Amino acid sequence: MHSLFSYLKTPPVNHPQFWIAVKATLLIIFILLGVYLHLPMVHLSTLAFGVVAAALADHPALYVHRAKAMLVMFGCFTLAAGSVTALYSYPWLFALGLFSSTFIFVMLAGLEVRFGPIAMSALILAIYTMLGYGQYTGQKWQQPLYLLVGALSYVLLSFIINALKPNQNLAQQSHTLFTLLAKYQSQKAQFFSKYHNDETLRRNLAGLTGEASSALAQMRSLLVIRQAQYPKANQNSDYLDLFFKAQLLIERIVSSHVNYAQLNQKLSDTVISQQLHFIMLGLAKRIAWQAKPRPIRDRLQHEIASLAQTLRGNYQLKRTLGEVDYNQLSFMLNNLSEMERLTREKTVFPSHDFKFEQLPVLNWANFWQQITQPTGLLFRHALRQALCMLTGFLIIMLIPGPIHGQNFWLLLTTLLVMKPNYAATKQRLVQRIVGTLIGIAIATGLLLLKLPLAMMIVAVALSCLLFFWYFSHRYALAVVMITIFVALALQLLGVKSEFTIVIRMIATLLGGLLVYIAIRFIWPDWLENHTQQRTNTLLTRLIDYQSLIFNHYQHHQADENEPYRLARFNLHVAEAEFVKHQQALFAEPSTRRRDVTLLYHLTGYIHSYIAHLSTLSLYRGRQLSPQASAIIIDIGQQLTASLNQLRAGEHSPEQLDETTLTPAITLKLRELMPNLHGEELLIAFQLQQLTSNLCQIQAQLAERQNPIPSQL
Repeated sequence: MHSLFSYLKTPPVNHPQFWIAVKATLLIIFILLGVYLHLPMVHLSTLAFGVVAAALADHPALYVHRAKAMLVMFGCFTLAAGSVTALYSYPWLFALGLFSSTFIFVMLAGLEVRFGPIAMSALILAIYTMLGYGQYTGQKWQQPLYLLVGALSYVLLSFIINALKPNQNLAQQSHTLFTLLAKYQSQKAQFFSKYHNDETLRRNLAGLTGEASSALAQMRSLLVIRQAQYPKANQNSDYLDLFFKAQLLIERIVSSHVNYAQLNQKLSDTVISQQLHFIMLGLAKRIAWQAKPRPIRDRLQHEIASLAQTLRGNYQLKRTLGEVDYNQLSFMLNNLSEMERLTREKTVFPSHDFKFEQLPVLNWANFWQQITQPTGLLFRHALRQALCMLTGFLIIMLIPGPIHGQNFWLLLTTLLVMKPNYAATKQRLVQRIVGTLIGIAIATGLLLLKLPLAMMIVAVALSCLLFFWYFSHRYALAVVMITIFVALALQLLGVKSEFTIVIRMIATLLGGLLVYIAIRFIWPDWLENHTQQRTNTLLTRLIDYQSLIFNHYQHHQADENEPYRLARFNLHVAEAEFVKHQQALFAEPSTRRRDVTLLYHLTGYIHSYIAHLSTLSLYRGRQLSPQASAIIIDIGQQLTASLNQLRAGEHSPEQLDETTLTPAITLKLRELMPNLHGEELLIAFQLQQLTSNLCQIQAQLAERQNPIPSQL
C-alpha cells in the first residue's frame, strides 16, 4: 500500500510540467465557463482540444524568436487540421496525406529541438480533428478554425507569462539539479552506516550521477536558450553562477578519498563514522537549498572544524589507522569542509562575459540529406511510424459500415507509443495500454453517473491538470488522465462517449499490437548495436578529462578554464548516457541483452574510476617534489595509453596489457612511496585505485568481446 501511495504521489510544484499544467487548466476552465454565456459547447470543447495540443508543444525553445516559432507552429497546425478536414471524405487521398505528413513531421521532430514538440503536437492535433470531425459535418471548416484559436490562446498566455517571469524554467531546473546532487550526497553518506553493500551502493551512486548529469545538461540547454533570447541575460542573473557551482560540487561529491570498507572497519570502535555520516547528511541538506538560498542555521561548519581538531590531537587514532589511512581521512574532511564553504558562500562564474555556442539552426540541406538516407536511424523511425499510421487507417477502412470517429483512437495509440527503439517502445506500450484501459473505465463510470455540467467541467479541468503534471514523472498515470480528459471533452463535444467504450478498448489494443509488430520486425533498432559506440564515447570523454588533469599536474596549474569545464561536463553527460543505455537494455528481448550483466558491473567500475579521477583533480597545482611529479606524470601517461588502447581496439586479450599494467605502476609507486608525505600520499592512493579500476574495466570489456562459452 505504501508503494502505491508513493507511486500516486504528485511531482513537486516547482517541476517545469506543473506550470504548463496550470496554464492549460486555467485556460480550459475559462473557455468552458463560456457555456454559461450561452456559447455552443461544441465550439468550446474544440477550443479546449486546441489548448491541449499547444500545451504539448510547449518548450523553452518556443520563446526564442517568438514570431518565427508562432509562424512554424500555426503553419504545422493549419496543415495538420486543414488536411484532415479537406481529405476526410476521400479515403485514398487521406491515406496518402496521413503517410506523408507523418513521415515529414517525425523527421522534423528528430532534427530540430525547437520544432520537434511542434511537429509531434501537430500530428496529435490531426487525430483530435479526426475524433471530432463527425460533429462538424455541416460546417466542417469551423473545427480547424476553433482548434487553431484554442492553440493561439495558449501560446499568447505563455508568451505573456514568459515575459513576466523569463527565468522560470531555469529556476525550476536548477532546483531539480541541486535536489539530485543532494540525493547523491545523502546516498554517499551510507558508506558510513552499519548496513550497506559497497558494490550495490556504488552502482546506485552511478545511477544518481547519471540523473544529476542529465539535469546539468538540461540546465545548460536552458542557459543556451536563454542566451539566444537575450544575449546578455545569463550575465545579468545568478543562474550561470549556479551552473558553475553545480559543476564544482559534482566534482567534489563524486570524488573518493578513502577506501570506505577498510576505514569503517578501523573506525568501528569510535564515533567518527557516525560523525562523518551526520556531516554528509548535513551537506546534503545544504546542497538541496542552493537553488533557493536561505539563512544557514545549522552547525555544520562547527561540526567539521571540531572533528578536524579531534583528528589532529588523537595520536592513538593515528596509530590505529596508520599514516596512509589517517592522511586519507584528513583530506576527505578537507574536501567536506570545502563543500561546506561552497554551499555557504556565493560562487561566481569565472568569466562574466562568457557565452555558450549558438542554438543549432535548421539546415534544410541536412534535412534533405536525412530524408534521402534510408539507412539512417531517424529515417527508419519516421518510415516505421508512417507505415504504422497508414496500416492503422487501412484497418479502420476495413471495418464494416461508415467510418466511426472513435476508431481513430487506434491512430492515437500508434502515434504516442512508437519510439525510435524497441526498449523505449516496450516500456511506453505497456504503460499506454494499461493506462488507457483504466482511463476508459473511469471515464465511462463518470459518464454513466450523468454528472451536472459544472462537475463535468471540473472533471475535465482536473484531468488536464494531472495529465500535464504527471506527464514526465509517471507516464502511466498521465495516460489515465488524458484518456479521461479526451473522453469527457468528446462528450461535451457531442460524442456519446459512454457508448463507445468497447470501440476505444479494441482500438487501443489493436494499436498496441500494431506498434509491437512494427518495432519488433520492421528495421528494429536493438540497443546492443549501440553498446560499442556508447562505450567508446565514454572512454573518449574519460581520456579528455584525464589528459587535462595530468597536464595540469605537469605544469603545476589548477585552472578552471573553459576546456577543463567542458571536458568535465562532457564526461559526466557521457556517463549519464551510458548508465541510461545499460538500464534500457533490461527491456530488450533476452536474446538481445547478452551484455546487460557485464555492463551492469562495468558501470560500477567506471563510476569508481571517475570518482578517484575526480579526487585527483582536486589536488592539481600543488607543489610536489620533482621526483613525485615525474612519476605521477609517467603513471598518468600509462593510464591514458591503456584507455586509448581500450578505445581503439576490439578488446581482445592480445590487445590488453592487464598483466603488465598493474606491476609496472605498482613498481613506480613502490619507488615513490618512501619519499612521499601529506598530499603526495593521497595522490599515490588515487593512482593505485585508478590502476585497480582500470584492470577491472579491461577485464569486463575483454569478457564482452570474448564471452566464456556456456557448458552443455
